[in-house]
Amino acid sequence: MKSGAIVLLLGLLALWAQLPPVAGDTSLSALPLRPLYVPADPRSCYAMIPHWFYNWQAKKCENFMYGGCDGHENNFEMQTDCLGKCGGHADICSLPPEVGPCTAAIPRWTYNWRAKTCEEFSYGGCRGNKNNFETEVDCLQACAGHGKTHDNLGQCCYLHRAMVGTHQAPPAAL
Repeated sequence: MKSGAIVLLLGLLALWAQLPPVAGDTSLSALPLRPLYVPADPRSCYAMIPHWFYNWQAKKCENFMYGGCDGHENNFEMQTDCLGKCGGHADICSLPPEVGPCTAAIPRWTYNWRAKTCEEFSYGGCRGNKNNFETEVDCLQACAGHGKTHDNLGQCCYLHRAMVGTHQAPPAAL
């Protein structure tokens, strides 16, 4: 009899764990979000680490004090990381060449804004930033007349504010 009751309880527990979230649930896991539409998220920890996030309303990377835990995709240690991932509205041609942490040694082109020319560099194959072009022609087309803002957002910055406070709808289309 006892083993039957235990099996029944375990079965009910397994069923309960598989239930979908309740309608109206506003917890972080229940929100259908596109990556990076979230503002700075210091969370509940108190480390006060300087970090960067992409502010889609201001269309730029901004700094904030990160608490140190439970961050999300719109949370970068360096401004160049934020610009590299979200930098469509930033001037990608002024970013320094970034090899990235991988070791593939892929020939690529980067714009050197000081020399006002495209230069070849060895890309590691992952991460890096948007100042990374497959050909010299692509580099020149993107950065000729350097100084203008590029509006082609990278994989960026569209998590809703609802995750940390006041809800603001994302732009209708990108």
